[in-house]
Amino acid sequence: VEGNRYSQNFGISATDAGYDITLTRNGTLLHLSREKSDSTIQIPIHSAVCFSTTHTAFISQLGEASTITGISGTKYVCDSVVAKMIDDGKIYEIGYDKQLDMERIISLKPDVVFAYGIDNESISGFQKLEKIGIPVVIVDDYLEPKPMGRTEWIKFFGCFYDKLEMAENYFDSV
Repeated sequence: VEGNRYSQNFGISATDAGYDITLTRNGTLLHLSREKSDSTIQIPIHSAVCFSTTHTAFISQLGEASTITGISGTKYVCDSVVAKMIDDGKIYEIGYDKQLDMERIISLKPDVVFAYGIDNESISGFQKLEKIGIPVVIVDDYLEPKPMGRTEWIKFFGCFYDKLEMAENYFDSV
């Protein structure tokens, strides 16, 4: 796996069974594996909830929009594929900030919740989700100082769908 050229907030190492991703800001190490295990996130994921509409754009670019089941801010989605899924009732609004609909998130049974920004109230909600077995992954794409650094996060999302090579090829084309 080639190193990041622009992003300063994550790193990827390929393993025999998947990927290890390091999140720079808090030193979190995520283990993604094609083999089922209690200490890993099994890949490829089949369902995701996104706290940011920017996450949906990366997932859609990878051809995986059909895996998105919930979004915070559905009315702000610009991606036509994702917008149609919202209109068709395939993607649900999960609320915002202090009005997050935790029951809805839990009922969607996502393989992963892609979140961002942490305050004390968010942390307690995230801990509830993790306690019942729903991994919450903090995505720090918004902290990148350069647009190409933000764009490079497609590689991060590519790992969750076991499409890192596709993500790298897309990024190289940008």
